[in-house]
Amino acid sequence: MLRTLSVKPRRWAAVAWKTYLSALLFLHILSAIGQFPQPDSFKPGADGNVLGFAVQGDGRIVVGGQFSTLAGETRECIGRLNPDGTLDAGFNPGANGAVRCLTIQREGKILVGGDFTQLGGRSCSHFGRLNPDGSLDTTFKGGASDTVNAIALRPDGKILLSGTGLTQQPAPTPFLIRLNSDGSFDQTPLPAVNGLVFVLALQPDGAIVLGGPFDRVGGLSCSNLARLTPEGAVDATFRAGTDRAYSGGSVLCLAVQPDGKIVLGGHFSAVNGRPRDRIARIGPDGTLDSDFAPNPSALYVWDVYALHLQADGKILLGGGFTQLDGQPRQYLARLNPDGSLDNNFAPKMKAPTGFIALQPDGQVLAATTYDNRLVRLNSTGPVVQSLSSTDSQTTWFRSGAAPEVWRTVFDYSTDGTHWTLLGQGQRIPGGWQWAGPAPALSQTIRVRGYVFANEATWLTDCSAGPPAISSEPLSQTAIPQASASFAVAAAGSAPLSYQWTKDGSPLADTPTASGTHAPWLNLSHASQADVGAYQVIVSNARGSITSAVATLTIPEPVILQRPDNQAVNLGQDATLSIQARGSAPVSLQWRKDGIALEAQTNSILTFLNVQRSDAGNYDVVVTNLYGAVTSQWATLEVNLATEDTNFVSGISMDLVEAMGLQTDGKIIVGGDFSSLQGQPRSGLGRLNPDGSIDSTFDPIAGPIPERSYPFIDAFVLQPDGEVVEARFDGFRRFNASEPATESLSYDHSAIWARDEAGYWGRTCMAGAAPPVSPPPIKALRA
Repeated sequence: MLRTLSVKPRRWAAVAWKTYLSALLFLHILSAIGQFPQPDSFKPGADGNVLGFAVQGDGRIVVGGQFSTLAGETRECIGRLNPDGTLDAGFNPGANGAVRCLTIQREGKILVGGDFTQLGGRSCSHFGRLNPDGSLDTTFKGGASDTVNAIALRPDGKILLSGTGLTQQPAPTPFLIRLNSDGSFDQTPLPAVNGLVFVLALQPDGAIVLGGPFDRVGGLSCSNLARLTPEGAVDATFRAGTDRAYSGGSVLCLAVQPDGKIVLGGHFSAVNGRPRDRIARIGPDGTLDSDFAPNPSALYVWDVYALHLQADGKILLGGGFTQLDGQPRQYLARLNPDGSLDNNFAPKMKAPTGFIALQPDGQVLAATTYDNRLVRLNSTGPVVQSLSSTDSQTTWFRSGAAPEVWRTVFDYSTDGTHWTLLGQGQRIPGGWQWAGPAPALSQTIRVRGYVFANEATWLTDCSAGPPAISSEPLSQTAIPQASASFAVAAAGSAPLSYQWTKDGSPLADTPTASGTHAPWLNLSHASQADVGAYQVIVSNARGSITSAVATLTIPEPVILQRPDNQAVNLGQDATLSIQARGSAPVSLQWRKDGIALEAQTNSILTFLNVQRSDAGNYDVVVTNLYGAVTSQWATLEVNLATEDTNFVSGISMDLVEAMGLQTDGKIIVGGDFSSLQGQPRSGLGRLNPDGSIDSTFDPIAGPIPERSYPFIDAFVLQPDGEVVEARFDGFRRFNASEPATESLSYDHSAIWARDEAGYWGRTCMAGAAPPVSPPPIKALRA
């Protein structure tokens, strides 16, 4: 008996993208050409480079890179977008360094690699795993000693990492390591690679293709390209390579076709010794495909940075090119399976395209460099797929503009919530097949395909039968007046319908609530009225199922940005500020060292002409009808050691070697100079207490006979005011220009009065005085 179930792809299914970027020059804009396909309304922005992309099973898109804002909100290097491009307010793990690669695992957890040392608010060195809600998975060991550039997920669950200086374990190479499924180091050694590995691609049989700027792997000569066996040994039968191994050339992206052929792009001009500019295709054994020879070009930069395969064999490529096969193609193009240019695909990107990915419905996600834009293009063709089963096998047929997959897993659910693995699918012409008894009609069957593009892996799926939940909506805490969202991933025969409920009551779209009949629900400007329990009912012709409860919590009020520490000089101005949000009315009260400051109830606290008394610890108490919250302290430090701008020495010299202070406040300066305050002084002079030149002191030190310039190494003031100077050629002494006086008197205290040219280093001390008769006084000279 044959059962055929047509399946409509869900628009919100999985996407991820990543590629290595070299430095780019922004290119001139070509003269106008027709643009197709057209971009849709998906236009979130970032204020820095986007370096990774992955879509969870519920359709929300995880974005990694080197940015501090995403879709207009603060997000440190990682964030998540709803399918329409709005920000998912409940996902904010944060990373303190660039996130360079993302991979979605089958259970929905997210592998993250990059330059960070903290992830999800916890210590995590360069590689870690997030739970679907964005929290750090503390059960995952993870960690790497340096930057992680690419992640590859093997069929057995083991994880390959490529990066820089991955030497925290006893690995033979700092550029490639293998981890167990729990993140611990796999002790089985991999071959040593003598250069960076930018891209990892897995073949269906588990073999690993490496690309990057290297020329030896496991002792064998390999120019920028190599392959390891599933066990991890160097595949000596694979003999392929590009030129420019160490002169700026490299393989930057790879795509493995279903027939075993490999498409490679990057910065090279030859493959296997034959001319090939920036893109080529090789056979499973590494031989060059001589019939595949597209030719990208541009005025300055025309490298290929990203590749992605469609189910119909067409190839998407992005980079810095503006022409392909002599036709205008502005940074993004598509090839037919034979390598010829697809004339039905000619979008006009505004900057070089670094990352591309296909959604299951054929829409293209792209990220551009230079202007940090995220763009989605409408599909140019249909997506065709079906899931059919007999008593002995289940088959997934697929073609069209859907993303190609490199392996599949079949499973089923009997209760709509829990899933049982059937096994891995086998490649057949036009699709994938699992050989075995089909589940009963009352059960939901699902096939999940692993998509690879730009060093990342994610999942796309197809299912049939009664509705089932693949991923439950998650509880979250939202900021007042910010967006909040819930999402569900469901399986079952199409079409599926959705109805979101709050506290058991069905919801309808309003100006502040959208997606009430979609897989995801977005609440803009969330308030206390939105707090409650949310569920979604998923239905099709075979029945319905209700998701688990997800709660929305909105703490009131909240502090978005605490006041920062300030350090200012005496007399300068300073400001402390705070950002807080809550349901009106909201009141603020500034405090210093825990004591409320009168009339200081604004978000900004201003100090004019800061004084010593202003130094202290400041915080703010934020209050509304729902509660109160106190910010962390901000310390205001006042620097009292400020420069005396009235003291101007005006020395013209190479350096000052010595200074001496007289008791009358005058300053003797010695060193290598020829003028002081514009007056000739040859290596030795004296300043008045205000920094002006003392015209009565002019020793005329003169040049050193052995040299052509004056130079005083050191000098000392004698008690009688005379000056002894040390020069390169010996010592000299100058008579005091003024008399030195001193006296010691006593009247219940010791006062030593000195003036004029007395030696500053002398000291005089007196003991404590009794009320009637003075004690002996002892004077010391130093």
